[in-house]
Amino acid sequence: MKKEFPQAEIFNVPHHLSHAWASVLFFDDKKKRRLILTLDGEGDALCGSINLFENGDIKVLHNFSNINSLGLLYASVVDLLGMQRNEHEFKVMGLAPYAKPSSGDKVYNELKKILWFDDEKMNLVSTIDMRRATQYLIAQEFFKYRFDSLAYGIQKLTEEIIKEIARVSIKKYNCADLALGGGVFMNVKANQYLREMPEVQSLEITPSAGDESIALGNAVYGYAKENGHNLAGLKRVTNLYLGSSHTDTDIKQAIDAYQFTMPVEVTYYDPEGPVTIEYKVAELLAQNSVVGRFKGRAEWGARALGNRSILANPKSRDNVKLINEMIKGRDFWMPFATSMLYERRNDYLVDAENYLAPFMAITFNTKPKAHTELIAALHPYDLTSRPQMVQKETNPEYHALISHFEQLTGIGGILNTSFNLHGEPNVEKPEDALRTFALSGLPYLAIGNYLVGKK
Repeated sequence: MKKEFPQAEIFNVPHHLSHAWASVLFFDDKKKRRLILTLDGEGDALCGSINLFENGDIKVLHNFSNINSLGLLYASVVDLLGMQRNEHEFKVMGLAPYAKPSSGDKVYNELKKILWFDDEKMNLVSTIDMRRATQYLIAQEFFKYRFDSLAYGIQKLTEEIIKEIARVSIKKYNCADLALGGGVFMNVKANQYLREMPEVQSLEITPSAGDESIALGNAVYGYAKENGHNLAGLKRVTNLYLGSSHTDTDIKQAIDAYQFTMPVEVTYYDPEGPVTIEYKVAELLAQNSVVGRFKGRAEWGARALGNRSILANPKSRDNVKLINEMIKGRDFWMPFATSMLYERRNDYLVDAENYLAPFMAITFNTKPKAHTELIAALHPYDLTSRPQMVQKETNPEYHALISHFEQLTGIGGILNTSFNLHGEPNVEKPEDALRTFALSGLPYLAIGNYLVGKK
């Protein structure tokens, strides 16, 4: 770096401090005093921290060694289940509700003997080195427990430790406004339980809080340092549509160049005409078709937020099986998400009145109306929702699509899942979308203002 930028001043920001600074981008009020909790597997020999944000700066209060890492223990259970660590943690989280609590608690009671939060030391404490936790779990024959009980046990331990860190920190530092950063806080169910704690007054969650957010944190750290920690000019990030975009000209060229192996029909919808592509997609969804959507700027981070998404009618449970057979190949227990109109959140979600959740970073319990109208986009077992609340000012075209669907069906949300073949990253370019459409069972692709349909 110094060789390429000899005049530049270069700062090395500690890993967890970067996670903490990344959360600041999403604060609604940067003058408010906040506790920032970070947790992940490991980074710079740490696995977490407790920090205080005040007067535009962050003070590190406590650091947690990676030897005592909750994230590494969770990854080791992923290992034990024969899944891919650092990739399939979300599968374990989704599996946990299926276990019998009596069986899952046996795993939980064993796990909490080896890792806990010490209230007096304000630190995570473990009886083993979590960097070698997989070997320990094998040696202690944890594989004798059912797969769902293992998932339940590590998920409950995660939730309880996080809540204890929050509870003790709030009391000790007299601050009930929390922010979260680091990969462990991709655990949307733990985030829900944290928000529901009576001690917590407000909660800000870094979306896509894994190490992809480190660059954001470094940028905010640099901004704060350059501006004397005056953050008045640092605007809150309200959308994650930060990736590439493509014109209809680019898209038409890609369509014309793509060598389809099946007959397709291509239709252009004038965005100023009486029937837009958004209305047509809504119509197809109302007819129970499944549509891949590629429009506007790509999303940054781990969540598909409508611009690179597969969409379906959420009222039909059959669409879960249909999408999995067409393209996704997901495990049966894994839920799809809901993109819902912000205006309709209180019809479907419990305790959503004063909370904006635009990034699929937290789950909610759901109301009976959701159990009929959004059933395919809820967790199949516990009926929780991981919503994207869509506001008109953030994504007007996607909001219009869901609004048209609501006009046709009375339903204020749609099923949303990432637009990719199983095991592949989400589509980015028009060529990616066309290839995924062609190689899958998807009947329709809405790409820009074009609709491509298989005949």
